[in-house]
Amino acid sequence: MNNAKWAIIVNYTAGTRRLKSQWKSIAWSLKNAGIDFAHFSTEYAGHAIELARNLLENKGFRKFLIMGGDGTLHEVVNGIFSSDVADKSDVSLALLPCGTGNDWARYWGLYRDKTDIVSILRNPHCQRVDIGCLSYMTGTEQRREFFLNGLGMGLDSEVVYYTNKLKKMFGGHSWLYLFSAITAAFTHRSSEMTISSDDGDSLSAKIYTVSVGNGCYSGGGMKMNDGDPTDGKMYATVVPNPSLPNLLSGLSKLNGGHIYEMDIAHSFSTPHLHLHTLRPQLFEVDGVIVDARADSKRISSAITEYDISIIPSAISMIY
Repeated sequence: MNNAKWAIIVNYTAGTRRLKSQWKSIAWSLKNAGIDFAHFSTEYAGHAIELARNLLENKGFRKFLIMGGDGTLHEVVNGIFSSDVADKSDVSLALLPCGTGNDWARYWGLYRDKTDIVSILRNPHCQRVDIGCLSYMTGTEQRREFFLNGLGMGLDSEVVYYTNKLKKMFGGHSWLYLFSAITAAFTHRSSEMTISSDDGDSLSAKIYTVSVGNGCYSGGGMKMNDGDPTDGKMYATVVPNPSLPNLLSGLSKLNGGHIYEMDIAHSFSTPHLHLHTLRPQLFEVDGVIVDARADSKRISSAITEYDISIIPSAISMIY
């Protein structure tokens, strides 16, 4: 069963929350252009995972248009790749960015309020793209979290953790990321770990932050690495414990989107990384928090081994 319709998954609470008032106009334009679609809206965190999985497994949909931010896109990707459908090679994603950061959209030249989604769907450009995967064992079970844009830990994950909390109080604003970065920079503590790649490159040190890119943007448009989601590799920037001058320089480079240019930064370009840490870690994956610390408490066993890998040419991006 292969449904030729577009499954449109809408997160009405994304970004500035104006999407609900815009949807009628968007739906009319799609119908007027002869684009066949079915519309589904998310109702709670994690709902897009359930929707995408069900639409793929039980309804035969293979084309998904996401109207939301990086978090909604992340959920749809995880719904697709956690599904029981063995062959996902014919699955396509399109995106109308409506979130706060829209970092994955930025790579493809898609911008909120400036993207003509009707033209994209009528005259699509199609590109096979890689998918990232974070995996670790929780007791006897393997947890896998898929990502399109990027992954972070250390300072990176704490910044996202604080940003998400502030969003609940102040709504979606791009300045929240920078505010959280400055706040977390002076409270975060480095953690001992060893990071190694398949080609033998490794680093053992107290690590301050790790930023892994499939795409290259993070934090609402800051260029964090040279990520290219079509080349079968991830681009990781690892910053060991900085001195105060290094920290101040790093904040300046972060604001300019060039943290990977820090003198003490170590770079990996590889399809696979293995992390060994002394204690469980907090991750952000496409801006969504994945807390291995909480998983460790749940199973009463410390989770300190993590694998980050790239699945090459895993899905099609329509833009």
